[in-house]
Amino acid sequence: MENPADHSILLYTMVALLGGLTLPLYPIGMAHLNDQLEPGQVVAASDTLVLILASGMISGPTLGGFAITYYSPEGFFFLLATTSALTVMTALFRLWTGQSRTENQIIAVALTANVSPEAAVSTFRHPIGFSA
Repeated sequence: MENPADHSILLYTMVALLGGLTLPLYPIGMAHLNDQLEPGQVVAASDTLVLILASGMISGPTLGGFAITYYSPEGFFFLLATTSALTVMTALFRLWTGQSRTENQIIAVALTANVSPEAAVSTFRHPIGFSA
């Protein structure tokens, strides 16, 4: 009989990999969504994305329980693989058929916070750590 501890490292590694690949989907999706919309559409689209996320959070455990009950514990991982494959296919479809918004591109510039003109000139002439 095999020792279950032999497979625990593989299981923890795969669960960490699964979490690392699925948890960033919402923020990445939100970033792409905001890049494609006009400023007046962002709030409504964010609301819709939150609704989709919530429906997945409600239906996911139910579908996972169904998969485990009727298809053995491996059914849960098959469900995860299926939903991940559907996500990848949707992303590829959107990538190939989508239009990039090239007009009205905004370039973000980092600004320093609350620096007086005198301090900015002084720092520019004499960088911190150097004396004149």
